[in-house]
Amino acid sequence: VEVFWHFASDLRYEDRNYEVTRRTNVDGARHALALAVAIGIKRFVYVSTAYVCGREGGLIEETPALPHQKFSNGYEASKAEAEGLLVAECERLGLPLTTLRPSIVIGPRSTQSAYGSETGLFSLIHAVMWIRSSQSGQMANLRIPSCPAAEINFIPVDCVVSDMLALA
Repeated sequence: VEVFWHFASDLRYEDRNYEVTRRTNVDGARHALALAVAIGIKRFVYVSTAYVCGREGGLIEETPALPHQKFSNGYEASKAEAEGLLVAECERLGLPLTTLRPSIVIGPRSTQSAYGSETGLFSLIHAVMWIRSSQSGQMANLRIPSCPAAEINFIPVDCVVSDMLALA
């Protein structure tokens, strides 16, 4: 094995889950790196999130995440902390690190289904689908107030995997 890929994360962002999310994401990254080093890999690939930029706006440079900035939730903070840990440890070990930051991953391009966790945006999507299906085949009109300038960046899982393989 020459390249070790670390994908695992706890996607819960609610404050009540922060400690578990942090343990999974930060300690999990630490343990994955230890295993990778123990088996003698030559590169560590970490799948993070585009949201390690927290509440920053505008152009986000491809630089290491800043764990002290303001985040929207604990998930973002834990992923930024994990990135920081991996950057420092891989630098100390002389081990090449590739960090990949996909945005909101949805189902495959063929279906573009939005299956994911039962929280946040996915929870909203599940609720909308439930309302739609409970209308006995009739399309329910549903208005959700939002900011017209807001952008949400979805990417199908098959595109993510293809891009990750090319970038790594």
